[in-house]
Amino acid sequence: MLQFQPQGTSKQTCTLLAVTSETRSVEQKQLQNQHKYPIPELVSSGRLEVQTLCNPEKEQFRKVLESCKPNFVYFQGEQLLDEEVGSLVWKGVELSNPEEISELFDTTLPTAVYLEIPNGESFAEALHLKGIPYVVFWKNAFSQYAACHFHQALFSVVQSSSTHTWDAFHLARASFQPYCVQNNQVLLPSISSLDEVSAFEQAY
Repeated sequence: MLQFQPQGTSKQTCTLLAVTSETRSVEQKQLQNQHKYPIPELVSSGRLEVQTLCNPEKEQFRKVLESCKPNFVYFQGEQLLDEEVGSLVWKGVELSNPEEISELFDTTLPTAVYLEIPNGESFAEALHLKGIPYVVFWKNAFSQYAACHFHQALFSVVQSSSTHTWDAFHLARASFQPYCVQNNQVLLPSISSLDEVSAFEQAY
């Protein structure tokens, strides 16, 4: 099973490239700073080394990907006014087609990608075809509140534990489940791999 850290790394660090989307409407921008459920800011800590790109050009993303060669890439969707998470939006362009995201990757491939966008299963399949081993995704629409909770759980595990990608996801999802029970959240995030292309969506 692949791990987040590269082989032979004495510090066992995990390099994360976090890519955020553009906030398009004036109303969204005004509400962003006072939002009830802000996505926690990712900073380098523990074994997690973070590089952040905000609303990049596609070519800018490719250059940074080639230069930093991250173990993990996190794509954050647009924060919508209805408190749900939307598609990737870079420089005013919505990346709504799976091929548009898979084409962002060339020879440099991370171990894992987290797609924090709705209806991500087809995007995950496209990334697998590109050769990316693990993809974490949401099958349906989900709230920013749910995204905030799972985001915190997943990156806390990656930050503190040198564990396999598959295990890290399931540890994070286990800590996310009490939120689901409390808030009647039916849908959970899923993970798929090149070895075992299967979903772990559960109803609670």
